[in-house]
Amino acid sequence: MSSTIRLIFWHVKPKLDNSRALRIIAAAREEFSRRGFDGARVDQIARKAGVNKQLLFYYFHSKRGLFNAVLARGAAQLEQALAGLPLVGNPPEPDPLSRIRTALEAQFDFLAEHPELVALLTQAGRSDARPFAPAIKRLVVLLAEGQGRGHVRDDLDPHLAAAQSAH
Repeated sequence: MSSTIRLIFWHVKPKLDNSRALRIIAAAREEFSRRGFDGARVDQIARKAGVNKQLLFYYFHSKRGLFNAVLARGAAQLEQALAGLPLVGNPPEPDPLSRIRTALEAQFDFLAEHPELVALLTQAGRSDARPFAPAIKRLVVLLAEGQGRGHVRDDLDPHLAAAQSAH
């Protein structure tokens, strides 16, 4: 099972098959990004996914659980987009600024390709954005390394800057 699917199943019961989970999450992503969390209708999501509302609640427990699964799927997709970038650990490019630039460009390119995810992140509270913690942590490490080498201003809070880059 891929890490993307494992991340999704963190929010659902294990009996849900992958294709059905991805259909529900895709429909929910569209509905949440267009209407916002409060305006999104679970019956509309179920209809678009081709399942009944009871099945959706059985697997995701609540509208919030479904929203969290949508965010987890987006975070997994972002992690895939960033995977393989030489950002930390024996990077071929020793300049931390180049690695910070590479990470930010990849992140912004991903978000430009998925504008609906930007809308979801804007709605998400701090606890909802937990699935994005690995991407944020990666940037914190790069910023702190840049500060240690004198390439990034000392008065910049790496945690705050990295968190803001996700929103």
